[in-house]
Amino acid sequence: MSKKPIVLIIDDDPIVHKILGVWLDKAGCEVMEARRGREGLDMAVRNQPDLIMLDVMMPEMGGFEVCRRLKAEAKTSSIPVIFLSARSDNPDKIQGLEAGAVDYISKPFDLGEVMARINLQVKLKQQGDQLREYTMRLEAMVEDRTRQLIHAERLVSLGTLSAGIAHEINNPTTFILGNILMMERFWEVISEPLASMSASGSHPKIGYIVKEVPLMIQAMKKGTRRITNIVSGLKAFARQEPAVKSEVDVNECVTEALKLTRHRLKYHVRVVKNLDPLLPKVHGSAQQLVQVFVNLMINAADAIGESDGLLKITTRPESKNMVRIEFTDNGPGMPPEIKAKIFDPFFTTKPVGQGTGLGLSISHGIIHDHGGAITVESEPGKGVSFFLTLPVEKTDEDTND
Repeated sequence: MSKKPIVLIIDDDPIVHKILGVWLDKAGCEVMEARRGREGLDMAVRNQPDLIMLDVMMPEMGGFEVCRRLKAEAKTSSIPVIFLSARSDNPDKIQGLEAGAVDYISKPFDLGEVMARINLQVKLKQQGDQLREYTMRLEAMVEDRTRQLIHAERLVSLGTLSAGIAHEINNPTTFILGNILMMERFWEVISEPLASMSASGSHPKIGYIVKEVPLMIQAMKKGTRRITNIVSGLKAFARQEPAVKSEVDVNECVTEALKLTRHRLKYHVRVVKNLDPLLPKVHGSAQQLVQVFVNLMINAADAIGESDGLLKITTRPESKNMVRIEFTDNGPGMPPEIKAKIFDPFFTTKPVGQGTGLGLSISHGIIHDHGGAITVESEPGKGVSFFLTLPVEKTDEDTND
């Protein structure tokens, strides 16, 4: 059962407290009250409300300063603030929004409109909190499982563990995403009428809401997509479903991977291809090989960054029974201690939120599942080279031999 949303009212006007308190209580909210700015700051830090209704003109400390301090404090920076003030001039509204508020309502106010705005901000805050909570749980679970797996004797243990994590995370993520998509549909219905109200000039702040709410929805969808990507990576790492293998043209897989990564490579990475047109076919899954090649290309682009760089892709026969694929970039390279860990599950040098640490582990598993091998060579300042070998597709003539 979900807890009541907490709304903190910081206002020196007892009438405002009484009116809003009654309506918020009817709406199922828990109401907290403060009559001074400093008192409100202390209550916000201690109680972590879901929304703060803040007056602009108060003794000792004005509302704009209170808002700035709320946004500067880590514990309260994510709490939405709505100004409720008799000062209705545009400069005041702009100053309030610049201080970090999500809305500015002028007195005298319409209770129905105020409650609609309050309910919207409370729902958005709670959805955001759920996303952050599940993301933190996921990161904690992954770290905990990784520590356990350092001493594991078999890689299969990690596969089983990863499948369990994916199952635990998938259900709440699906629930959150469903709510976000439903909110997006509701917003499509009401955004046009709200935009018309804004255009009429009767409700100047509705225009701001019409602009900001879609951005908030997209931010929440981005968060759920990251969780979904991690879960997908965990499932792939567990390799629960065997790939269907057939005759595969490696050069076509490289070309397809380049199409998929064109948007990432085109600005700073020059690609040089040296693909053997007579390269023998291999026995494997084209979809999985494209996945491996895409991962290596994206990693090269990330390493090169915004300084122009080069990625060389070469295919050639390794022997009668094997083909060789090389990916070489001229990025910054990596020290030995990093090189030794790059195929380890959950190991990543990317910032938090930009990498799951599963891409190269999954690639390593795919290539070995194909009966091949993947190795890496690198030194600081000398780029990175990945070398892949894959077995050639057996022909009838080979079988007879």
